Amino acid sequence: MATLSNSTTVREDHYRKFVAETASKITKFTPLNAFLLSTPQRTPAIEACISVITFSEQALPSEPRVIKESDLKKELELQTDYQLFVIANITPDVVALLGGSWGVDPQFFIDYLDTVIPTRPDSKHLQSRYSTTSPLPWYRLDDIEAHLPTLRSVQSKMNHISFRFIGSRQYQPEDSNAPLMDLPDRIEPDLSVSSVERIAGGYNPIPRDGKRFHPVAMTRQCASAWFDGKGSQPRWRKGIILLDPPFEAKENFGQRYSSKYKSFISRPMPPGAGEKDICVRNTYHSSLVHCLKWNPILQVSAIPEPLAILQDLCRIIASEWIAVNTYIERDLNTIEWRLETDKRATLEVFESFLKKLFIMRRRINKYESLVSEQLQSCVSHSPISWLLSSPSPGTSPNSIASTTPQASAALSSDQVSYAMENDLKQVQQLIHRNSDRIMQSIALITSLMSVRGGKTSITQNKTLGFLTALATLALPFNTIAAIVAIQTDYGPTGNNFGMFWAWAGGAWVALLILFFIFRFITSRSVSI
Repeated sequence: MATLSNSTTVREDHYRKFVAETASKITKFTPLNAFLLSTPQRTPAIEACISVITFSEQALPSEPRVIKESDLKKELELQTDYQLFVIANITPDVVALLGGSWGVDPQFFIDYLDTVIPTRPDSKHLQSRYSTTSPLPWYRLDDIEAHLPTLRSVQSKMNHISFRFIGSRQYQPEDSNAPLMDLPDRIEPDLSVSSVERIAGGYNPIPRDGKRFHPVAMTRQCASAWFDGKGSQPRWRKGIILLDPPFEAKENFGQRYSSKYKSFISRPMPPGAGEKDICVRNTYHSSLVHCLKWNPILQVSAIPEPLAILQDLCRIIASEWIAVNTYIERDLNTIEWRLETDKRATLEVFESFLKKLFIMRRRINKYESLVSEQLQSCVSHSPISWLLSSPSPGTSPNSIASTTPQASAALSSDQVSYAMENDLKQVQQLIHRNSDRIMQSIALITSLMSVRGGKTSITQNKTLGFLTALATLALPFNTIAAIVAIQTDYGPTGNNFGMFWAWAGGAWVALLILFFIFRFITSRSVSI
């Protein structure tokens, strides 16, 4: 056992060294190297939450076992095949142990971390290559290299997939009598409880009929799955699913609720609800483990295909997307309701609606692209190494299902892929529907603002017309007063007073002729 333990430690150290050497040549590895070099003092109380499920061709899957991070090395030394590790809040030591023991592609951890090394514009203040990482920005792009997508042909040759999604979390004041507070645009995480930095964006719903809704933190989440597949190996033997822990804000915004979702597990039936019928999503880890434990597709004496294992994860992510989309839909309904009922809405109200809609449009366009990526990763371009041997052509489904559990599991993979595709397409359609509504609302509000602006101009023109009429009525009095006040030879008592009227009349006729010429030219241009 001591030899195995030493061997595991050597592989762990070798993996750290490999990542460090590669990071000095390839900048893409720098965030992973910075994560592995992070000191324990930065996160002294953080420990990964690890559950292990073992599959077998001779027996049903084992009960999910929770192991401590300190026992992970012993578990890896057993070298048990067909093991699935579900890990939340991964730490540097866990990354090094898994990577060194199983030869995990570092890109798997890089994609899950989804971080970059922050730099400053001034070269004199560039941060260290191994400095603290920060979340990869979604909207304000900086280093283009960090945002380049992977080609699909290359992605299909990898042994992992990653999902980036949004988890919505409502906040309520701890004192029920206290007023609701607005969340800031950017919510920083509490790094004392999370090893990987994730951020959230504040979403403050629009009030309706004097009622305020609870603010929501739109937290950025990531989930990744890796299954080995090397050479002529017929199926996977080691699997890893990485999940984020519950998001905790650095500041105290009140009580944080768990995510809102509609359960996709079996509904309770008489005579009573059992353990499998109740799933409380306090954490993604506990929710996924519960679903894996009671998924009927997995409860067979066979080695399931990776996609069959990931179906419940896909459902969790889809349900999170639906909740986020519903929050946006509620605000769209509020805007449309207020546009219909509030006849005296001011331009300032319209501007506030437009600002809210612009933020929604920016976010929902990103959400739609993320869902499209997930649909491609799970269905169209899933890793080739995950695919099991498909049934031979001409073989009927009934004959396959009646042979072995392994063949039945292979057949069910098509059904699982179809179900995952339908779920993600449903999410895609719902988000796209709200995207269309946002564009329609923006067009409607801009039209209403133009109409309201036109009405305001008409009102102002009427006022100016009234003032012009007053000035016109006062013009004769001003003219007579000016003439009477003339004290020169052209005044009323002067000898050349008649010459004054001749010049004034000529000028008046000239202006009148010029006015008619202008009217004639403008009327011809309009008719043409």
